[in-house]
Amino acid sequence: ELLVKVESGMLNVSCLAGTAPRGSSPIEDQEIRDKLLNSPKEREEHSVVVKMISETLSGFCDNLQWPDQPEIVQLKDIQHLSTTFESKLSEGSHILKVLDKLHPTPAVAGTPTDKALGVISQLEGDRGWYAAPVGWFDSFGDGEFRIAIRSALISYDKAVLFAGCGIVAGSNASSEFQESVLKLQPLTDALRSGDAII
Repeated sequence: ELLVKVESGMLNVSCLAGTAPRGSSPIEDQEIRDKLLNSPKEREEHSVVVKMISETLSGFCDNLQWPDQPEIVQLKDIQHLSTTFESKLSEGSHILKVLDKLHPTPAVAGTPTDKALGVISQLEGDRGWYAAPVGWFDSFGDGEFRIAIRSALISYDKAVLFAGCGIVAGSNASSEFQESVLKLQPLTDALRSGDAII
């Protein structure tokens, strides 16, 4: 998932939070899409991330813009609520400074961030490389970083797969587990078919 991109001084940040499966037909797909757009739980999950990103970017941007309502991004097996932020970086701002303040977003760590990270540390221990920013930047200040949120660590004949879900007050443990399975589907499919490059 794209976290932050800078090209010729223009900033692009993506917020994907709120998830649903794809339908087995165009009609079912539309029904699931509409349900996702109108779900209080999924909208709350999305709005928490949008709020944090907008507040964080305000210190780095001139004329930050984003749509009032999220859109739907549809992938092969899954669809997400999506909001894209765009702006010109203000004088003296750099992609690494933005990255330092932006990561981790509530989509990865929860909110309030310090308290949530403490709970995660107690419950999960060290997450290793999960959800780390992965990317590049150059001497001109251009660059792009993504979040290793759906990823795999492969060592010889073993693979550890990573995915996560946004947990809010309306979350259901069984539904969140199924969402994790859905998010891992592309990785498990690649490993089963032998398409993974090792």
